[in-house]
Amino acid sequence: MTADGGASAVDVPAAPVNAANRFAHIDAMRALAVVIVLFQHSGLTFVPGDSGVVVFFTISGFIITSVLLRERERTGSFDVKRFYVRRLLKLGPPFVVAILLPTLVYACFRPVHWGAVASQVFFTYNWVQVFDGAASYEVLPGSNVVWSLAVEEQFYIAFALIWFGLLHTRRWHGALIALAVAAIAYSTVMRVVLCVRGDAEAHVLRGTDVRMDAIAWGVLTALAYRSWRAGGSRWLGTVSRDWVPVVAVVLFLAVSAVGSDQYEAIWRNAVIPLCSAAVIVYGLLPTGTRLQTAFHRFSCWKSVSFIGLASYSIYISHYVLLEPIVEVWDGPVVLRTVALTALGVAAGSLLYVVVERPVFAWRDRVGL
Repeated sequence: MTADGGASAVDVPAAPVNAANRFAHIDAMRALAVVIVLFQHSGLTFVPGDSGVVVFFTISGFIITSVLLRERERTGSFDVKRFYVRRLLKLGPPFVVAILLPTLVYACFRPVHWGAVASQVFFTYNWVQVFDGAASYEVLPGSNVVWSLAVEEQFYIAFALIWFGLLHTRRWHGALIALAVAAIAYSTVMRVVLCVRGDAEAHVLRGTDVRMDAIAWGVLTALAYRSWRAGGSRWLGTVSRDWVPVVAVVLFLAVSAVGSDQYEAIWRNAVIPLCSAAVIVYGLLPTGTRLQTAFHRFSCWKSVSFIGLASYSIYISHYVLLEPIVEVWDGPVVLRTVALTALGVAAGSLLYVVVERPVFAWRDRVGL
């Protein structure tokens, strides 16, 4: 049996899991991704926090597809209602505590654009950023990070409906691959087209249509891993070699180092999903080499696993706290970065323990 609960036709050890019974290396990737975002929002503006968001997108595509594939293998069906309820219980409570309630308090003292606030609640805020930039700033300071949640949820709504339609067809696997490849191609072409136009930077950086390729790469990764477990896709074994994560990290750093405007986004957003997918697969196919053993040991550290588990709460809550401080703190950069990163992690961790965990416990008790 594999760690994700599916039967495996390949005789290899299972990838390590953490205390939450999740793949440890994927939570470690989440932890590193959210720390990258925190570094930028702590005032290190040369750190491309967007690169961390792209990693999140790829992981999300992999996880959500793996969950749906596992459900199909186990039950032969797809419970759409349960899928959306679980998404709501995952995202909703931390959002209410970290974004919505503070927005209501903030609105007592400063004007807000209630249409933009509504778009945050209903996961369309990224399009407000694209088409009404002025309104997108009339929200709770620091709450603009929810643009990435909007991208993910728009993709998931469409993906779940597509999956429901394909589930019982004979060629669902090939159709899903074709759709994911089409999404990647469309996003890539659209980024180029919009950049050539020269007047659509917000669209390049925030539009779902040009950011969905990272999630689609995660979908393809999950499909390839499923095929490999069943004895197919033998080529995937190449990704277990030690040079793969080394090249992935070098490429990630290289494309992240050159900036975050729309032109760098053309190829940065094309390369980082591949790097992320490669590291996901590398961790899933244990070989026992020294490098992979060290990678898995690092991933299993309690602190790393915890930050990965709490990464959503950290991400959604940190900037509301950090942005006002960054604007007034003119102290040493290193001290500010360390202090504010620690503050962001601490606040998000508290939100995770006080809000997310109890909701998860209740969800499991009622069988959702």
